[in-house]
Amino acid sequence: MSQNIMMLCTLCELNCVGDCFLYFGFGSNLLAARIQLENPSAVFHTTARLSDYRLDFDRNSCEWHGASATVLPSPGDHVWGVVWLIKWSEIAKLDAQEDVQFNVYKVAAVLFFVTL
Repeated sequence: MSQNIMMLCTLCELNCVGDCFLYFGFGSNLLAARIQLENPSAVFHTTARLSDYRLDFDRNSCEWHGASATVLPSPGDHVWGVVWLIKWSEIAKLDAQEDVQFNVYKVAAVLFFVTL
């Protein structure tokens, strides 16, 4: 099984936003109602492109009754998503929502390109 990645965006200039961090959302986390279930502070920041990754659906989710989305390294490809501003106090809830504790997803710092 490939390694799923949860995107925690930690660019120095962008990460300096007080008590919040930037999170690159894709798949179901494009939807405000989904991300805000466990992370009510999540506020849409911008759209962004994640270079050298591709969108994949490589594992079945009993919760979703189908495949869940992930991104995998893939030179030359890119994935579009949204960037959420989320309070650091909700990081544990986000990790739990994405099953980080069960190694379903792992946290990764990434460079993304924002749209203007």
